[in-house]
Amino acid sequence: MILKVLIVEDSPLLRKILHEAIRSAGFIPYEAENGRNGLTSVREITPDIILLDVLMPVMDGMMMY
Repeated sequence: MILKVLIVEDSPLLRKILHEAIRSAGFIPYEAENGRNGLTSVREITPDIILLDVLMPVMDGMMMY
């Protein structure tokens, strides 16, 4: 079973780095740029793992949690 990993991070550069590292490790990466979009993604894809930034605009990681 290939795990789905959701990256919730507002920095485009860090999202790209994490995306490539997760893909290279054999997982399926998904991305969201803030907590609100992260919650939408959780409902749509049901990820196995969420990498969640705490400080973000719109909705931070603590509100998403």
